[in-house]
Amino acid sequence: MSPLYSPPGSAISAWARGLAWLWALGEVSAVPGAGLVGVGSEAEAGELIRMTSAGELAGAVIAVRGPGPAQPPLPARRRAVGIAEFDRGTKVEGEFTVFDGRDAAVESSLGTHAVEADGALLLGHDPERDWGRLDSFWAYEAIAAFLRDRLPGGISPLPPVGALRLDDIPGIALHQLQDRAKGDRRQTMRIRRTARRLRAAGAVLNVAVCAEALDDERRRVPLDRVWPRSVAALREGIEGGAYEPVCHGLLHLDTEALARGEIEFREFATLDAAEAGRRLDLALAWQERHLTRPTTFVAPAWAYGEAGDAEAAERGLVRWYRARPGPLLDAGRLHETLIGELPGIHGLDYTPLQRLAAVGLPPMIAMHGALLDARMVHLSPRRNPVLLARLLARRDITRIMRLPGIQWLGIGEFVDRLREHGASG
Repeated sequence: MSPLYSPPGSAISAWARGLAWLWALGEVSAVPGAGLVGVGSEAEAGELIRMTSAGELAGAVIAVRGPGPAQPPLPARRRAVGIAEFDRGTKVEGEFTVFDGRDAAVESSLGTHAVEADGALLLGHDPERDWGRLDSFWAYEAIAAFLRDRLPGGISPLPPVGALRLDDIPGIALHQLQDRAKGDRRQTMRIRRTARRLRAAGAVLNVAVCAEALDDERRRVPLDRVWPRSVAALREGIEGGAYEPVCHGLLHLDTEALARGEIEFREFATLDAAEAGRRLDLALAWQERHLTRPTTFVAPAWAYGEAGDAEAAERGLVRWYRARPGPLLDAGRLHETLIGELPGIHGLDYTPLQRLAAVGLPPMIAMHGALLDARMVHLSPRRNPVLLARLLARRDITRIMRLPGIQWLGIGEFVDRLREHGASG
């Protein structure tokens, strides 16, 4: 039994299970006990604090998910929007719930984010909204510290590891149709340059690769017909330990929609089992010939459909899914821990990634280029020319792989670590 307790029917019970998995605490209890720490929302705050005061719980972690007036035991709280500077100079941008008039357990330049009172840790944090955002790193540091103090056995976090994934390398049919695809020579140079940087940093980059592309007449051909040198460079990087392949499907297009003149990139969303299995077999066979056999599969936009997920599972592939509160590895599904464009990132401050890794929440970052997704939307030359120039000189992917204190793993080893960790709870 886990030393965590979640009230039956709690709106954030999935988050409680995620916390228990994260720190190898076992299955969350549905029955309170004197040695347990309760986890609940503001709706359960009164009862959790009452049980703590009565010795029926060892403490409580309460996620207070929005602004409101003082309603004991909850203090008044408000929304604060902007750049928050925390201890050690870490800065993030976002919309925060901050408390009024209490001694702070966690504070920033915008106010008090967490308070500890009456045996409970109150967090201005919405697990559903904030999971996967960099601007919530402080909440997991605070919870980890609170549980270490309240639980006799403490917590058992993962070591500071992470996984980086780069999608659509060296190119995809969708980008060919949109005239956005890069040429073979350019991509070959990029793949080899990145491999050198990865080796220097001791990092592995997981590359999501399709097996087919379009020729000049829009006919489907093997990927290596369009990007032959790039595919060879990827193979070199894989053999040298810089890259690990991820299956990204066959063509990255819905071919039936394309026949109707529509461009729909979610290839697996509506396939039946026979066609999903056929495409996966073709994709895996191509990767095995030209790269190496992948151990994981990410469908475009995580749109597997029931058939795509089931057929991938039948072939022993772990499937990547979007971030959500809960266990990171569950029934062969690997849930990412961060939203791709890292909402909350401020400038070039990547230290929240280090701080998350340090408490055992492994950063998993998916990109579609050398910059974080949607990065350029917020960085026009008029708004921040200095930051833009710095990013053009050294992109996000290079800066992140060189962060001290995080070991960026190939996805096979990463999943093995998660399996071992989950089994230890």
